[in-house]
Amino acid sequence: MADSSNNDTPSRQLSPIRLGLNLYKLDLARKLRARKTVILFAIQLLPVAVALLALIWVDLDGLQVFEETVAGVYLPFLIPLAALFFGGPTIVDEVEGRTITYLTLRPVPRSILFAAKLAASVLLTVATSTISVIAFYLVCTLGGGGLTEGLDLLGWAAFAVVVGAKTYTTIFALLGVVFASTLLPGIVYYVVFELIIGAVPIVEMLSVKFHLYTLGGFDRTDADDGGARETLEQFLLDQPLEFDWWVGFVACVLITAAATLIAATVFRSREFHV
Repeated sequence: MADSSNNDTPSRQLSPIRLGLNLYKLDLARKLRARKTVILFAIQLLPVAVALLALIWVDLDGLQVFEETVAGVYLPFLIPLAALFFGGPTIVDEVEGRTITYLTLRPVPRSILFAAKLAASVLLTVATSTISVIAFYLVCTLGGGGLTEGLDLLGWAAFAVVVGAKTYTTIFALLGVVFASTLLPGIVYYVVFELIIGAVPIVEMLSVKFHLYTLGGFDRTDADDGGARETLEQFLLDQPLEFDWWVGFVACVLITAAATLIAATVFRSREFHV
């Protein structure tokens, strides 16, 4: 009997992790089958469709179009959109579906429950965004630039997309846990931090977009501002506001870690009423 008891102990210790992995698989499968996932993936592929149509009538500088579209469309708009619709409902879907009580009654620590559901959301955001960017690059190289000539550019763009997808998803998941709502808190955050603050020189460092541009090596300046941003930064800082790529990466990692930790802590202590 003693031997049997000793053999059973590791199994009981690992059961919460196994249950967390099972929840991750179930949540991922459920989200993959959701109509929302198909719609969001179609939206992510819109630049690909536009580029394909443009190739019919216009000779494109493929690599330039790719870089400008990643910096001007994917990073500031499409990546946050995917993160909002995958990350925001991480816990909110359980609350709105009145299944949060059954979820939290499982013999699994709440931190593992949250991590499992967040991991499924992050994976979907990263997958849909990265596949779309790679497809867009392939289409753009058909318009000139060569498939292999822009691999370095593709690598940095994909790196920024993956990091941005993870960072935005955890932020929107945090907002969902804190406010038990998906769209409104996420939209307010995006408008305030990514659109308004992200457009103001220097204080733009409070936005995720700024760090993604730094990480990917994308130009933050607007060709229509006549160099006003650079002039202001030169006046206030005596030099343009530029950092190495690793600074943007570290900033995003810290934001992701902080958002995940705070969200898990709130979820662990909060009482949800349905």
